[in-house]
Amino acid sequence: MLELLDFRTLFFTGALIAGAFAPVMFGTVLRRKTYPGYGSWAWAELAFAVLFLLQAVRGLVNNFGPVVLGNIAACCAMVLLAQGIRDFCGERGRNLWMYVASAAFLCGVLYLYFISENFRIRTLLASSYLAGMTVYAALPLLRRAPKGRQYGYTFAAAVLLFAALIGIVRVLVLARIPNMTTFFFLTPINTVFYLTDLMFIIGISFSFFLLTNERFVADLRDSNLSLAREVEDRQKAEKALRSEMTEKNALEGQLKELVVTDPLTGLLNRRGLLEALQDEIQRASRLNSSLTVLVLDLDHVKNINDTYGHASGDHALRSFAGACRGNLRVVDTIGRSGGDEFAVLLPATDIDAARGVAEKLRLAIESNAVQAGAVSFSLTVSIGIASWAAGDVSGDFVLALADRALYAAKEAGRNCICVADLPVGHQNIVHPQYQ
Repeated sequence: MLELLDFRTLFFTGALIAGAFAPVMFGTVLRRKTYPGYGSWAWAELAFAVLFLLQAVRGLVNNFGPVVLGNIAACCAMVLLAQGIRDFCGERGRNLWMYVASAAFLCGVLYLYFISENFRIRTLLASSYLAGMTVYAALPLLRRAPKGRQYGYTFAAAVLLFAALIGIVRVLVLARIPNMTTFFFLTPINTVFYLTDLMFIIGISFSFFLLTNERFVADLRDSNLSLAREVEDRQKAEKALRSEMTEKNALEGQLKELVVTDPLTGLLNRRGLLEALQDEIQRASRLNSSLTVLVLDLDHVKNINDTYGHASGDHALRSFAGACRGNLRVVDTIGRSGGDEFAVLLPATDIDAARGVAEKLRLAIESNAVQAGAVSFSLTVSIGIASWAAGDVSGDFVLALADRALYAAKEAGRNCICVADLPVGHQNIVHPQYQ
């Protein structure tokens, strides 16, 4: 069966295979979708095609082509193959010994062909050179196989080492034939050698694509991992930024609260009170609803400071603030406008309802005994009431009316309520004794 596979058929098949792979590889090189060393492999593939073609026509043409040009093609193919593998594996520089050995091989072939014709020695030299070059080409694959990509490297190295082993066997066989004049005689052992040559070109061509594809897949995986890490880092950065923005907003909220909050009573200060009044005016104007303002002043706080000390006076202000908060709605707003004077904003509340709220506050303050350490005392409050009218955009007018009503309440004897919605001189003064 092996005798049927003559050397011409095998070498023509090898030439066709290498010749088919070469243009495909050159097309890939031209599209620049390759890795270092792939261009050298493409030229090596072309050199193998030439080599196999020249060997296929051996005996049909002059021996100069198959012998001289064939050995030159073999030398170029092996040098390009080895250099391509070195480049692909990342081994820097050119190996001088490889070029020296190849040049020596070619010189020996030319000498044994033109000057001292010796077919046996020339064949031994060629087989030894090819075996040595395949071992040399396999070394970077064995040294540089990356973790996770050993399969392609191992396969390519196995193809090369198998070819080297066949080359060594071929040398040993040739050494046992002292009077050999041609190596192309039809025997099973020769057919096996030719068949392994064909297997080599198939295996090494497949190795080129396997190594390239394996590296491409690994690079794609690394790129995806890098992208995933980048996405993760970006998510972490966005999370940190959101956390920072949340913290910043919280700090801004705290700062704003500090800006508009009275530190002693915890109520709005004058600035916060005026901002709240603007908001309530806009709401009342938009909803066409009523808005009433109370201005409150604690009676005789100076006497408390003078008699019991400023600490007791501060305690009285805090106690007053607590009593007021406990008797107002959630939608109502209370603030300290300055000193012992306070203001209450009553949205959606007319004068009659506001008078009831004011009286409720007055009674709560009057009945609330303030305990400041060992000292206990009572408070009273004077209250002025004014209703907001459309057109008073700033709220200054309603505050001025409420202040005028408050002064009227003080002049009326304190601890009472004055409503400023009546003409001046006819304020509605509400005294406790008439409740």
